[in-house]
Amino acid sequence: MSMSDEFQFGKGAGLSVIVPCFNEAQTVETILRSLRRTLPDAEVIVVDDGSTDQSQAVVESLADELELRLVNREQNGGKGVAVRDGLQIATGQFVVIQDADLEYDPSDLVALYRTASEASVDDHSTSAFYGSRYLVSGKAPEGNLAAYWATRLIAFAGWVLFGRWLSDPLTCYKLFPTDLLRQMKLTSSGFELCTEMNTKLFRMGIPIVESPISYQPRSFDEGKKIGAKDFVRLMATLVRHRFSSDPQSDVSDERPQANPLYIITRLGIGALLMFAGLAKITAGDPMLVASQWIMPSGLVIAWGAFECLLGWITLAFV
Repeated sequence: MSMSDEFQFGKGAGLSVIVPCFNEAQTVETILRSLRRTLPDAEVIVVDDGSTDQSQAVVESLADELELRLVNREQNGGKGVAVRDGLQIATGQFVVIQDADLEYDPSDLVALYRTASEASVDDHSTSAFYGSRYLVSGKAPEGNLAAYWATRLIAFAGWVLFGRWLSDPLTCYKLFPTDLLRQMKLTSSGFELCTEMNTKLFRMGIPIVESPISYQPRSFDEGKKIGAKDFVRLMATLVRHRFSSDPQSDVSDERPQANPLYIITRLGIGALLMFAGLAKITAGDPMLVASQWIMPSGLVIAWGAFECLLGWITLAFV
């Protein structure tokens, strides 16, 4: 890894922008010029993640003009690795991620950063600030339907597992106090980094403030990289961080962990009760087991639903 630090921001600079870049030679100059024009005082850290096109050369040609800090990785490690490398040298009070494509408009970072700055002055509690693509609207007109619903499923799974709802858990624009992000001690290498960030904030009880942003999605033919395999990794990361602790992280979880056997038992009993109730209703000749019930079918189903609900509440909130 080589690093160019000709331009140094003083300690305590307001905002550090980490730009992970992998094979984005067609768009990286445009996004960097937009960043510098929009945020003239920000620290911009570009991490080239082993690009095999001309991305690195393009960024290096702009380093002096746009006052960039560069990290050049020899091999591709994934978005998570690139962000972690950038975080190591960030000096700003806040840090945010900016993809090197043109899906997100850096002008939205101005309002997001202002919200974070004002909150840090008015409220001494710690928060994270997300720019949401879906807070006030649905799928973008040119957006991929599968990608949209995958994001919604991730949001629903996060709500079920942690009891916290995010309208856009996979947004690129995640702005944190730098000390908070370092405290998380992130370990993800790929796109699952987003989910790791979310789950650690959930477990720490850190509020996440969402603000609407614009979004111009690109197609896979245009270079979009996240795919079906990443969706599986995202879901797996959600589950893993819900039921396990990371000894390498400073993240604390003061909630008592529910006994998995208790949860499974509750859900199992609930499912059986609802099955028995439905059997009483639908069977032409009462089933042997179902006919032994002395309660009305509706009450059996209601009891089963209650057992399932109790199991889910234990799973999500205890």
